Amino acid sequence: MQNLRFLDGYYLMALDGTEYFSSQQVHCSGCLEKHHRNGKVTYHHQMLGAAIVCPGRKEVIPLMPEPILKQDGESKNDCERNALKRFLPKF
Repeated sequence: MQNLRFLDGYYLMALDGTEYFSSQQVHCSGCLEKHHRNGKVTYHHQMLGAAIVCPGRKEVIPLMPEPILKQDGESKNDCERNALKRFLPKF
């Protein structure tokens, strides 16, 4: 891990959201929903991915993903920002 230290001995964490499932038919209670103008609904799952990175090095250390799912009792979709708020205390 020492060779991945960046400025002043700190580590650099890269974060990005990604979609890994999408369907207009198959869905579950945790699916996020995209409502299209034509009235169709696309159901999908996303996650927030994180990794320790260092500029100039090929090696990265992937960290545990945080799912971006519809939260219990919510009608609105979850988002990357909320997933990050859940991820950081676990990290």
